[in-house]
Amino acid sequence: MRNLRFIRTISAAYILCLGAFCLRAQTNDAAPTNEISVVSADVSNTNTTAAADDSARSSGPGPVQTNAFSVATPAIAPAVTNVPASSTNVEWTTVRAPAARTNDAICCVEKTGKPNYRPLTVSVEGGSTGVGGSVGWRFADHLGVRGGANYFPYDYNGTIEDVDYNSHVRMLSEFAALEIFPSKKHSLFFSVGALFNQNELKGSPDPTQNITINGVTFTPAEFGTMNLRIKQQPVCPYVSLGANFFGGRKHHWSLGGEIGIAYGQWDVSLTHSGGSNPPGLQTEIDAQRKKIDDQLKKYPFWPIAKLRFSLSF
Repeated sequence: MRNLRFIRTISAAYILCLGAFCLRAQTNDAAPTNEISVVSADVSNTNTTAAADDSARSSGPGPVQTNAFSVATPAIAPAVTNVPASSTNVEWTTVRAPAARTNDAICCVEKTGKPNYRPLTVSVEGGSTGVGGSVGWRFADHLGVRGGANYFPYDYNGTIEDVDYNSHVRMLSEFAALEIFPSKKHSLFFSVGALFNQNELKGSPDPTQNITINGVTFTPAEFGTMNLRIKQQPVCPYVSLGANFFGGRKHHWSLGGEIGIAYGQWDVSLTHSGGSNPPGLQTEIDAQRKKIDDQLKKYPFWPIAKLRFSLSF
């Protein structure tokens, strides 16, 4: 199981680096900047228009300061004209005049700039579960769903519990998860989901070489063909923590990371066919299968570590 230990050591180091990235992304994912512009105002003298213009030029991260604006009552709204056709990003506010001016102005403020988040995200990703893609939908301020698939095949020729195998490993899984966002203004999220596994290893000893099982040597003529197959359980629950580092003025693309852990038991099969099948061969093969199974039972948890590039709409 040296190969499995090596993979888990690399994954642990990867998770530590990815965790630092997620913390960095959360720190830099500040509240969006809202650029505001006064669309129209109902004013009582010429000084009020100037007050509205002065206040409207201000822009900066987060909500507008309370000493500059306050929300107007709905009864005032009909007095304002030239309201934008789209009202999804419009607020009714009262613009307070500076001390030198005596009157306030009631106006319609349209906010533009970076939104808190964009609901639809398409991503490419790679990590400990393979390489693939996913689609996410943040349907509420604090909730979203994500689904995708990962795949990565490779060959492994090495020792498994003192027997040399020529093996092929297939990492293939689909996943579905519920994402929970503690803050609507930040990209940090927690995921609870399931991996639908088709991960497996298939291998056989060299058919031209002798094998030694528990100190007993068998020739190819005696054991024929031996087949090892290791699979994970079909459905593995998992939990994870992730975040995105947004780039661009409108938050349309981001680099993100996710770290977590999945739980799944292993299924080991070791059989042989052909050969002279001398006495004691099947007993030794069964003992070898149990030896591999006992070793894998020590590792029911599989690390999840991913890097992700996303486009949001």
